[in-house]
Amino acid sequence: MIASQPRANAILPFSLDVDTSDKIGHLVMASTADELSICDDEGATAIGVILKGALTTEKASIALVAGLAGTVKIKLAGPVTTLGERLQLNFDGRVNPDAGTGSRQIVGIALEHGVANDLIEAIIHPGIFLI
Repeated sequence: MIASQPRANAILPFSLDVDTSDKIGHLVMASTADELSICDDEGATAIGVILKGALTTEKASIALVAGLAGTVKIKLAGPVTTLGERLQLNFDGRVNPDAGTGSRQIVGIALEHGVANDLIEAIIHPGIFLI
């Protein structure tokens, strides 16, 4: 059991299978019954974003996409130049601006611009798969 009382926001502690102390803003997926992993494929089902990373012996702070009432900082894999730009999941848990074509998963909306490896403010949501 994670908490004895309901929460106003779905920000929860989880164990991850790798050191995430330098992975703030990366999206995560379920890997086992009680552990998460950093998304390692554009088609992975992203369930949250790392707000505060941790060593494998500790729990990281994860904002779950389906129960978040606010914004998060998300890590960019490529440049975002436009406010409101849709964000697609990259193969390493970061996001790119929507390519506009091909098979991809949209996981959020940019609220500021930035370049690769910047943390930008964004709205995240459950992934929408586009073809």
